[in-house]
Amino acid sequence: MQACNAGKYRTDVGAAQSSDCLECVAGKYQANGGKSVCDDCVAGKYGTATNGTAENVCEVCCSSFLLTLPVSDRGMDAQNCC
Repeated sequence: MQACNAGKYRTDVGAAQSSDCLECVAGKYQANGGKSVCDDCVAGKYGTATNGTAENVCEVCCSSFLLTLPVSDRGMDAQNCC
């Protein structure tokens, strides 16, 4: 059985090929290979990239400037977070 690379995971323990690995979705990352789940961005952060390989794919949700704007003007990612 081949372990998944960083940024990917596998839920099927018996899977044998790297093609059986799934990419971490936006808002999650996997720094180490061979895992069955991806880690979530911590509270107060969000991610837009898929296949994240490190926690630095997670960005701070709202700057103090964004919080002064109406929700509709913050942008989709910030709206989901702020």
